[in-house]
Amino acid sequence: MAQARKIALSHSSIATIETESFFHGKEAYLSFIGKDQEGQRLAVLVAQADDAVYTYPLKEGVSSKEAASVVKEKSQDAIDRVTFGRFKGKPIWEVKAGSSYYVVDFKTGKVTGVF
Repeated sequence: MAQARKIALSHSSIATIETESFFHGKEAYLSFIGKDQEGQRLAVLVAQADDAVYTYPLKEGVSSKEAASVVKEKSQDAIDRVTFGRFKGKPIWEVKAGSSYYVVDFKTGKVTGVF
């Protein structure tokens, strides 16, 4: 995680990291949420396989709270966690509720898959 943190800080515009987590979909990423120098909130993903860096301004999509709300409407289970990731080349929020993982499209806020 320390190496991925260094990569995120040096290869993206993220200046401060607030949260970090693992995202394990079809591909694995280290997921960082933080801010750039201007205070804009960002999500930065560092691919575990090849250290590729993907940066997404959080204002361009739904928030983690909005993603959790969408899943609450579909699931009786409590929300365990919400993680930013990538699925089929697109940014997503992965919402874990009970034993299920919901894929919520970052741009549209729609559930696009349940695993």
